[in-house]
Amino acid sequence: MMIPCETLQKLNENHWVLVQNFFTEKELQHLKAEALRRWQKGEFQPAKVGRSQERQTAAEIRSDWISWMDLNLPEFDFFAQAVSQLQSDLNQNFYLGLQTFECHWARYAEGQFYKEHLDQSPVKSRLHGERVISFVLYLNENWQNGDGGELCLRHQPEEIRIQPRWGELVLFRSNTVPHAVLPSRTERWSLTGWFRRI
Repeated sequence: MMIPCETLQKLNENHWVLVQNFFTEKELQHLKAEALRRWQKGEFQPAKVGRSQERQTAAEIRSDWISWMDLNLPEFDFFAQAVSQLQSDLNQNFYLGLQTFECHWARYAEGQFYKEHLDQSPVKSRLHGERVISFVLYLNENWQNGDGGELCLRHQPEEIRIQPRWGELVLFRSNTVPHAVLPSRTERWSLTGWFRRI
């Protein structure tokens, strides 16, 4: 699905936007099934914080588990094509110079969280600080208010809390929107990625 220009304009103006129906029901089910398959096969690892060689687990900061997607696998062609089109649209509309996309599944068990942070490092170099637009697709069927696990975006002067509901996509600026995942009260799944300049 192509995101309407007016929706992309909201991202440009507000630094975040919520998108509905970016993927079909069949595509969402495929992405969730693959997440469950990988979890059952032990292909998730504890998430880390920090940069490159400095990366380490820090459960006091984030306690989720992740599994990276290989976008070159044929079973993810539909996903790769969708994000490639979105990358092209972002570049054409806002001259962002986006070149690559990376993503992983994330699983939060009951009580797990991610404290407030920015997705782009303040250290600018060829290796650091290149994330430009963050991408969070939710894979939680039948999510209810009170299940916790909200994405909390802080964009002055307001704080926005987004329920991780099935099929909804959040896009936001990686370098200007501090955000957190509040403690979940049930199993919580997402596909999280970044459009990068390098």
